[in-house]
Amino acid sequence: IQMDGGTLAHATLSFASMRGARLGQPNMLCTNLNNADLTEACLDGCHFDGVKMDGANLDGASLRQTHWEDTVASRLSACSADFSGAIIEKSVLDGNFQNSRWMGMRAVGANFEDSDFLGAHVQDVVVKDTVGWAPSTS
Repeated sequence: IQMDGGTLAHATLSFASMRGARLGQPNMLCTNLNNADLTEACLDGCHFDGVKMDGANLDGASLRQTHWEDTVASRLSACSADFSGAIIEKSVLDGNFQNSRWMGMRAVGANFEDSDFLGAHVQDVVVKDTVGWAPSTS
């Protein structure tokens, strides 16, 4: 799958196999990606607004400069994913973030409760009113 820009709104892609997809800065509005396989997908610059991603696989995905707002991603697998420059607002992202990258990321009102950050690379991160953010102690 390859997409350059545009908006994906109110789509249901539950259990979709999007392994290695290249989505160039799309807006995802109220899209259902529950249990979707986005392993090694390139989602740089994507805006997730009201997206459901419970059980999704983002292992090795590139999520640089993404914006997460009112998104729920519980039981997420994002080992070795790159969240550098991401902005995460009023969203739930919990799951496995082992060996992930968080350079210049900002989280406000986010929930990372019950997450595993073992081996995560964290630098220049700003976190406010956020629950469960603990990569430095993992």
